Amino acid sequence: MPNFAPKIFSLLAFGAITAAMLPSCVENNSSIFIHSVDFLAPGECGCTGDPEDEALLTGTLDIRQRPGPYIAAVRIGNQMIRSADDARLRVETSHVTFYEAEVEVFDQGGGVVTSFSQPITSFAFAGNSTNPGFGCTFLTLIDAPSVANIATPQTVVARIKVFGETLGGNDVETGVFDFPIQVCDGCIGCIEPDPMDCDGEIPTEAAACNVGQDYAADCRCVPSSDPANPGGNASINCPGFVQACR
Repeated sequence: MPNFAPKIFSLLAFGAITAAMLPSCVENNSSIFIHSVDFLAPGECGCTGDPEDEALLTGTLDIRQRPGPYIAAVRIGNQMIRSADDARLRVETSHVTFYEAEVEVFDQGGGVVTSFSQPITSFAFAGNSTNPGFGCTFLTLIDAPSVANIATPQTVVARIKVFGETLGGNDVETGVFDFPIQVCDGCIGCIEPDPMDCDGEIPTEAAACNVGQDYAADCRCVPSSDPANPGGNASINCPGFVQACR
């Protein structure tokens, strides 16, 4: 009787080696992960990815001022260890380029409001034994068409997953990250300018990165909700002045 055992073993070994050589998609919260949502302070609207910067724990979207979208600066960490070796002429392959994000939005009852994907551009260097590398990207967490389907007031949850590729050609993905967003109608308000300085610049403390999102902006930047004042602003002191606002 023929002995097939050596051939079967050889085929299995070849299959295992081949599978190990192929790029794979890895979901591993201990290596690639979403760290937090960056708090964009008034007048400081860049996305740096610095984990020492203040994090935003809950978002706010005031649909009276901003009918969507809700946009967040999301920090992404890369905890894979550097693999470069000058002595062996080995280049670094553990840096990661992030190219896509998936978002699901759930209402407070757990129902799905919407789900969508979006292209992104971000990069995170490999970490070392104690410190991850970080990148940052702007993501739409509630798209504008879906805002009309959210009853106010309520807190919805945006569930985020990010996809990337290492310089070594391996596909990677984060675990999910849940971010609560309070959706309201008229809850943020605005900051009234000095009536003697209506044509002045927007002060830093009122220079909101996204009007109607997370904190109050200068009232000259907020669109009027008064039907008698279409195209105007919400300011009482300076209703006739329109400033260049975000």
